[in-house]
Amino acid sequence: MFLLFSQASGSAITKLMDESIESKINSYLHINKSTFDERGCLPQVLPNFLAIQKVSPYTISWPNFKETFTFNPHRSGMATNLEKFLETLTDNGIEIKRLYIGGSYVSLKPEPQDIDILVCWKPNQKVTNNKQLSEFIDKRATIFDQSLIESKFQIQAHFQCLLGATDTTIHMVGKWIFINSYHRESGIHRGIVCFENLDVTKLIKGENYV
Repeated sequence: MFLLFSQASGSAITKLMDESIESKINSYLHINKSTFDERGCLPQVLPNFLAIQKVSPYTISWPNFKETFTFNPHRSGMATNLEKFLETLTDNGIEIKRLYIGGSYVSLKPEPQDIDILVCWKPNQKVTNNKQLSEFIDKRATIFDQSLIESKFQIQAHFQCLLGATDTTIHMVGKWIFINSYHRESGIHRGIVCFENLDVTKLIKGENYV
């Protein structure tokens, strides 16, 4: 679930993620129900009106996520649970650098059982070695407990700490995306969505957060 500490590579990944925000802020993909294919899924590759292909994972805004996927009370309740979970992470010193959501929740299925997420995170305090990282995680064992998260929030959560080797992070994120984009009924992979540097405080307050 977690990576061994590597300050240089971890910082490099975080820096790349931070720098990507400004360039993408005005080019988020906006999705709606017409975006979905005949399976009710996001396609893996989506041409836009300029014939420029958008490839999954799709980076979208939080308001766009909610307006697209909370189209009934069941789904609205699940989205509220997700926001509460993200707030719990933030309140416990976990900085969410990137959030991926896959599985049936990011489809038009009326009543998905859970929300599949991958949280790419780093501690919001200085961590300089493996021992400090292990202590940080151990103090928050219940926060990272996948069984508790599932029972309380209806969320299948996986975590990827960014204070690790770059190639390992890329491999683990890629593996999660591959597994959680698979559509069992058709045998064809589907698109998923992601969010970068979520400001959870603004998100919970319902502010106009991109």
